Amino acid sequence: MHTREIEMHEVSDLEILAYAARESRVVITLDRVFLRFSL
Repeated sequence: MHTREIEMHEVSDLEILAYAARESRVVITLDRVFLRFSL
Protein backbone atom coordinates (compact mmCIF):
# COMPACT_ATOMS: atom_id res chain seq x y z
CA MET A 1 0.00 0.00 0.00
CA HIS A 2 2.74 2.44 0.92
CA THR A 3 4.61 1.65 -2.29
CA ARG A 4 1.54 2.53 -4.35
CA GLU A 5 1.17 5.79 -2.44
CA ILE A 6 4.76 6.71 -3.28
CA GLU A 7 4.16 5.94 -6.97
CA MET A 8 1.04 8.09 -6.94
CA HIS A 9 3.08 10.92 -5.39
CA GLU A 10 5.66 10.57 -8.15
CA VAL A 11 2.90 10.85 -10.75
CA SER A 12 1.61 13.96 -8.99
CA ASP A 13 5.08 15.50 -9.18
CA LEU A 14 5.18 14.83 -12.93
CA GLU A 15 1.77 16.44 -13.32
CA ILE A 16 2.97 19.46 -11.33
CA LEU A 17 6.06 19.61 -13.55
CA ALA A 18 3.91 19.62 -16.69
CA TYR A 19 1.58 22.25 -15.21
CA ALA A 20 4.53 24.40 -14.14
CA ALA A 21 5.96 24.17 -17.65
CA ARG A 22 2.72 25.59 -19.03
CA GLU A 23 2.86 28.32 -16.39
CA SER A 24 6.40 29.18 -17.54
CA ARG A 25 7.77 28.26 -14.12
CA VAL A 26 10.02 25.44 -15.31
CA VAL A 27 13.05 26.93 -13.53
CA ILE A 28 11.38 26.92 -10.11
CA THR A 29 10.04 23.40 -10.62
CA LEU A 30 13.43 22.11 -11.81
CA ASP A 31 15.05 23.71 -8.76
CA ARG A 32 12.66 21.82 -6.49
CA VAL A 33 13.22 18.58 -8.41
CA PHE A 34 17.00 18.93 -8.19
CA LEU A 35 16.72 19.63 -4.47
CA ARG A 36 14.66 16.46 -3.99
CA PHE A 37 17.16 14.38 -6.00
CA SER A 38 20.02 15.94 -4.05
CA LEU A 39 18.40 14.82 -0.78
